[in-house]
Amino acid sequence: MTEATLILGKDNPPGGRHDFVQAARAAFNKGIYFEFAGGLGDLVNQLVLTDALTKLENLRSTDRAVIVLLCQNPDAPDLFLYHRLAGQFTILSLGACVGDSYRRRHGLPPAPPVPPHVESPPPFRPRFSKSDEAALAMLPEKFVAFSVTAAGGRLENRSIPSRIYTAAARCCLDLGLAPVFLGKRYAHGILDEQRPFFPHDESDPPNFAGVVSLIDHMSVSGSLECVRRAAATVVCNSAIMNASWRMRRPTFYVATDHDWAAYERREKNGYTYGLAYPENTGCSHAGYTDEKLSAFLGRAQTT
Repeated sequence: MTEATLILGKDNPPGGRHDFVQAARAAFNKGIYFEFAGGLGDLVNQLVLTDALTKLENLRSTDRAVIVLLCQNPDAPDLFLYHRLAGQFTILSLGACVGDSYRRRHGLPPAPPVPPHVESPPPFRPRFSKSDEAALAMLPEKFVAFSVTAAGGRLENRSIPSRIYTAAARCCLDLGLAPVFLGKRYAHGILDEQRPFFPHDESDPPNFAGVVSLIDHMSVSGSLECVRRAAATVVCNSAIMNASWRMRRPTFYVATDHDWAAYERREKNGYTYGLAYPENTGCSHAGYTDEKLSAFLGRAQTT
């Protein structure tokens, strides 16, 4: 498979690389220029809720799509690099910056396109790399995927405390389900020109028999494929949470007390929308019990 053309912000000269600017202009005129902005979970949502995936899947052999990523996660290009038509993609990976001067600096169109919203989108299916296949082949037959660390790292309040995810892992094992921990450490997020933003660490999985750690062993898309194959997921507010909801996997969301209170007030937002799906449930940090998780996992295995 031919590889995509990947340009990092630090390698894009003022005004934009000539070949990129030409490709962006042509793609914009054809309706195959895309911009995705925010955290990794935001990118997953934008992929699913717009017509981008359909357009990328239906490129003609002479088309060249341009994908601009305004995301602090340095691995965001993984969402596109393993597509079967990746050889027809030019990807510009920028950092978490916005503004007119920033757009001019990188040769972007004056304003991003506004893609149409997709009603009732199909479940998201990731495209993973060949290097992920060995790890995927070793997954237990029945497992629960865990994502316990939020974007700000293990000390961020949205991350699941170790006392909860340790108890949850034991609960899974008692029910014959292997807990598989997902995540990836990176030295720093990226701002414009790949300047360091903040490091991202991961919480350490419980150290007892039966726990599987795939942290740092898979691409972003490989981790999302693990989610797709899982019997269920246990998640904090993370990209994996959004992907699990969008793939319609049974999801147990362990929310901060603040976010769970918002849900109980029926405030629909980016932290609670998936709880409207019948296969999902959750609790606050303070409200977690093994009994709640066991009941959820019992339902998940019968659906």
